[in-house]
Amino acid sequence: TLARKVNVTAPVNIARRLSERGTKVIFLSTGAVYDASTPRVMADCPPHPRTVYGAQKTEAEAAILTLGPRMSVLRLTKVLYPGFPLIAQWLRALASRSSIRAFANHAMSPITLSDVIETIIGITAQAEGGLFQISGASDISYLDGAKYVATRVGAPKELVISSRAEESMPAEEIMPFGSLDTTRATALSGFTPPNPRTLLDLVLRVD
Repeated sequence: TLARKVNVTAPVNIARRLSERGTKVIFLSTGAVYDASTPRVMADCPPHPRTVYGAQKTEAEAAILTLGPRMSVLRLTKVLYPGFPLIAQWLRALASRSSIRAFANHAMSPITLSDVIETIIGITAQAEGGLFQISGASDISYLDGAKYVATRVGAPKELVISSRAEESMPAEEIMPFGSLDTTRATALSGFTPPNPRTLLDLVLRVD
């Protein structure tokens, strides 16, 4: 399928060709290689994906890491940035005093694009490859995140209506937890897992 070509075949083939030239490779992966049943999952925990996407990333990780010691995998949680579509949608609705619905049983552990870039630079600067993970300090449900956004922009929290993720998405894509252990990335670059609410302030550009 096209998804398999994008997530497995192409990155593995590219990594193989680069490894033959002695090039250091950093493959960006995802916390979806785990089943989201527990928080702050250690990098050496065996993958247990629930989704096709997670299974394909797991397969690509394993294949790339066998190509040599200069190969690295960096697992990421949700990357948020100013203008992130879902949050922008929330802001538009709240500005017009319209209600929004957010999942009470689906969580994220957000990081910033700067976190990703700085960690990539840190991995690039060292000789040793392997597995790395970056993540927020904890998990926050989309419902609690939406309520926090409402509070920060001066909108009534009552405009945020609780909903269940299974009403809108397949059960295997629901994430009770999304956070990962970041011990190795922290030792490498000094990465500090951000508090989800502090990160939302950065996305909203709220002081």
